Amino acid sequence: IRVRKAMGGSTVGNDTPSREDLEERRARTLKNIERECDCLVTRSLIRLKMESGPDTSASPSLESCNDLLHAIEKGEKYNVACYTAYYNYGTLLLRNNKISKAIEMFSKCISSSPDPYYLAYINRGIAYGVSMQYDKAFSDFDYVLKEQPSNIHLLYNRAVLNKLNGNLQDALSDLNCAIMYSPDDAQLYSERGRIYSAQNKMQMAMVDFAIALQLDEFSV
Repeated sequence: IRVRKAMGGSTVGNDTPSREDLEERRARTLKNIERECDCLVTRSLIRLKMESGPDTSASPSLESCNDLLHAIEKGEKYNVACYTAYYNYGTLLLRNNKISKAIEMFSKCISSSPDPYYLAYINRGIAYGVSMQYDKAFSDFDYVLKEQPSNIHLLYNRAVLNKLNGNLQDALSDLNCAIMYSPDDAQLYSERGRIYSAQNKMQMAMVDFAIALQLDEFSV
């Protein structure tokens, strides 16, 4: 005698699970995988922070990325979007000058993230710039600036990219905008001073360098 469950599902005496049971199990499995990937990413970031210590500019070794690689591998195996692992691993690759692989990771992050992952666009733009793929770099920077027009980090990087392309006036426009949003940033004045110098506007360059030095003194 086989007795059906009151609300469907699997039956007593029948080892074959119902479609509903299978879907429920799969949903639970995917949720567990997603949670495990998040834990791996978080643990990796903690380890990397402990490695670098107070020196935030130190480039961590690629050997310290096992958790990120494990998260990526597991996410791809089970088709779970682990976009934060792609982003963080891409960032480490970029710091270690593994440009092509970094671009690949940022692109995977962008394509798998449910929402625009602006940091991945920015870092991919930097990677494109380093590899002299300037049109692609500008495309990524411009995309983010439409949504984040006051992003100082991005305005600075686009200014540098414009300078590399000989677009000195566009570089000045970006730096002027960045200084308007962050008037106490010495690096912005230093970069603008270099551009004034390249334009042979020495008096204006000297003024910016003086401001940068003064701001550096106050920050010590």
